[in-house]
Amino acid sequence: MVQASLRQTKGQDSGTYSIDIGKDAAASGEHGEIDEYEPNNLLDNANIVIFPGGSASTGEELRLHGSVQSTDDIADYFIFTPKHSSAHHIYLCADTCNESVEDESVYIMIYDQNQTTIASTPVGTIARQEFTVELTAGLAYYIEVNGYAATDRYDYVLAVIE
Repeated sequence: MVQASLRQTKGQDSGTYSIDIGKDAAASGEHGEIDEYEPNNLLDNANIVIFPGGSASTGEELRLHGSVQSTDDIADYFIFTPKHSSAHHIYLCADTCNESVEDESVYIMIYDQNQTTIASTPVGTIARQEFTVELTAGLAYYIEVNGYAATDRYDYVLAVIE
């Protein structure tokens, strides 16, 4: 699980903070597997995620496990910084992650560091929940999984391939 803490930097004004990321923050394994944790229902409290492995090549995959529901936990947000400037494939998948799911009860969006939407899946339409988007190394991006029409708990796996 990703763990991070926010602390005020000593000797600085009250608006200066730093983020400490614990040793559990980096994903491990063949591909990174991370469980979302609450609260992460706003851009301001997005889960911080880090791609596994080294920075030598692209093709690394990160899988984020979570759940959303329209009444209790409508959205989950994640923030990450790509290691490589390249096309990133982002999709919701079933247990095996061999292909994306088709659904109308959820959608996914990606925002840039200015919180401007740069890609999304259709809202309110049965469609594959996937897209490919060019991202720039070193810049922060937010991913939203939104269960606006999920009347029951909607468990998901969000895959990001760098």
